[in-house]
Amino acid sequence: MTQTAAHPDAMRLAVRRAHVSRQLDLMIDERGPVEQVKRLIADLDSISADLSRVLREGDIESSR
Repeated sequence: MTQTAAHPDAMRLAVRRAHVSRQLDLMIDERGPVEQVKRLIADLDSISADLSRVLREGDIESSR
């Protein structure tokens, strides 16, 4: 089993992070509204923190 298959939450968060990152790239390219860009950046920070937590928890469980 691959590591991502062992962590379905991590895979879901990684896909969500990629989607939000792409939205942010498009907003920056189009010089989108500042508030929307700030919201996307905050979403990325939150998703990254969640992803780190899920992967850390998975590593702890797999080392037991």
